Amino acid sequence: MAVRKRSILALGHLVPCCRPALFSQLTEHLTNELAKAPPVSMARTYIQCLATVSRQGGHRVGEICCHAHVILDLRTTHWFPD
Repeated sequence: MAVRKRSILALGHLVPCCRPALFSQLTEHLTNELAKAPPVSMARTYIQCLATVSRQGGHRVGEICCHAHVILDLRTTHWFPD
């Protein structure tokens, strides 16, 4: 658990200085893994990582490949299931 938190923190610190293509690839990877409906502990990790990346990436989330709507769709799927 501590390794996951440190990894998420490290990714968060790298986001502001990474290229847009790398940021897009990271966001796509996280959303694709979360869309596969992983176990609860892994889903929580992906959600925390997406939150950190989104927080540190700021405006990039909405600019690059329109990831904002994908993240919101996943959020409603995982947090407010029917």
